[in-house]
Amino acid sequence: MASTTGMETRSRTTRRTRSAAAVATALGLVATTAACGGSAADGPGGSTVVLAVAVDPGTLSPTTALASTALSMNSFAYDTLVHIAADGSLVPGVAEKWSATSTSAQFTIRSGVTCEDGSPLTADDVAAQYNHIADPKNQSPMLGLSVPVTAVAKADKATRTVTVTTKKPASFLVQMARLLPLVCKKSLAAPAALAKATNASGPYRLSEAVPGDHYTYVKRDGYAWGPRGSTGAGLPGKVVFKVVANESTAANLLMAGQINGALINGADQDRLDAAEVKNESIESLFGQLVFNQAAGRPGADLAVRKALVSVLDLKQLRNVATGGKGKPPTRIGETVPTPCTGDTVTGNLPAHDTAQAAAALTAAGWAKSGGIWTKDGRPLTVGLSYSTNGGAQATARAVDRLGAVRIPSPERRARQRPHEYSGGMRQRAVIAMGLMGEPKLIIADEPTTALDVAVQQQVLDLLAEVREGSGAALLLISHDLAVVAQVCARVLVMYGGLIVEDLPVAELAGGAAHPYPRALAEAVPTMATDPGRELATIPGRPPEPGEAGPGCAFAPRCERARERCHGDAPELADFGPGRRVACWYPVDAVGAGAPVRSTSHGAEATS
Repeated sequence: MASTTGMETRSRTTRRTRSAAAVATALGLVATTAACGGSAADGPGGSTVVLAVAVDPGTLSPTTALASTALSMNSFAYDTLVHIAADGSLVPGVAEKWSATSTSAQFTIRSGVTCEDGSPLTADDVAAQYNHIADPKNQSPMLGLSVPVTAVAKADKATRTVTVTTKKPASFLVQMARLLPLVCKKSLAAPAALAKATNASGPYRLSEAVPGDHYTYVKRDGYAWGPRGSTGAGLPGKVVFKVVANESTAANLLMAGQINGALINGADQDRLDAAEVKNESIESLFGQLVFNQAAGRPGADLAVRKALVSVLDLKQLRNVATGGKGKPPTRIGETVPTPCTGDTVTGNLPAHDTAQAAAALTAAGWAKSGGIWTKDGRPLTVGLSYSTNGGAQATARAVDRLGAVRIPSPERRARQRPHEYSGGMRQRAVIAMGLMGEPKLIIADEPTTALDVAVQQQVLDLLAEVREGSGAALLLISHDLAVVAQVCARVLVMYGGLIVEDLPVAELAGGAAHPYPRALAEAVPTMATDPGRELATIPGRPPEPGEAGPGCAFAPRCERARERCHGDAPELADFGPGRRVACWYPVDAVGAGAPVRSTSHGAEATS
């Protein structure tokens, strides 16, 4: 019982017009938040279907996007090798046929499949995507979801086949392929380029992306490789995903005919039923109770896990949480349709029985005294973490955090768009967002860039207050030495992607040993700077990532560089108490002509 199916399965309702239903039917998709659409004749504007999504999808890059909204939207732009029918069976997609064992699967790729730019989608492209996601260095969150962890793929151009093998059994290797949005090989070279764009292999391409507001998809010409070979002839010419965070607003837009589909979970269902808005129920898991089974935790004991479930009246909790609309689940975690159609819960979930729970704990060595269960002298203490970030609570939390960072009229500001904020207010709003999770470490990347001096000081004062109030540590990333000097205790100076000096902030202005931070400090004007004197500059330019040579990256710009600096890169080594430097000729050693070489013990002078 690593996780116990919790409260209930709730029947969420997707409200939509006939046009919204047509998209899901034509694509062979399950109706979800985003996979509901309309026919060209019915949608607003004659050929447009507008669907509401509750949150912005974030990145849409197919190899990294894992948010449910992004996955649903990507299903319009990217096809998959196989699709799943309403009964849980697999149907052909880009793969016209397949075969599988417990450790391998072979897919035959349809001919004529193309990406948005006209490039053919070949077996070689599909194999490259499998291998890209399987490579740990690419850190794709799709690894383990759509591609098995030990997968290796090989393509055969002559037979148009892709063979995927795994070192360990992967029972759902083919089923996992339905979650792999296919891209042409060249898109793998720069996956981030598809964060707000597409190189579609599916029926639609992204034509406009306005984060936080809407995303517009336009139908591709010549598409003919949908589920079971469908052409999508009945699909609308345009599908718009409109970000509508408030569920009641989405319901109002539905009744006004301004959108065609929305996922409604709450009390607005009754209002839409009264208005006779067409709907389709979607069964989805509404709550889970997941135990921490790490050694030393109460959840590591099976008897404790069973007892905790037994003392809960799941039926009562289900009725309260869903307003009487929920029903017991029959599976763990998956939204229908699912490849596992059997009931894995009934008979396996402990019944509500407090006496049985007590007996199970007693049998496992726990003893009850004074209302407290103990074992080996330790009380049974369980912490329950749960989310409260829905609906009105989320709005109240946002208002509270905006007020905490001293944004005036936070109730009004919480309803505004980012472009209605000043630069300083946007910075403070971002800080407020970062504080939502009460972090122990705050990473502030250029928090004062492009702000005037007064606003900079406000932001720095705010960060100081946050640190004092929360006890959080602060990692500041900045090019502004004045800000660094005001905020930091220690400084790591980087050049060309590497740390060149680690020193106390008090030494930064005039005591740095590496020529680069010394040159930076000399270029900063002070109140004592002679207005008639030209400020110091650093000649040349920073290196491009592909220009790294064998020596010190700063050597081409360094006035103290010698022959050794151009051919041998120094390591970061100890340079006095509490200091490190990566330089063959740190400033206080140059006069003596004594280079410093790295050793296993730090740095030492050589002749």
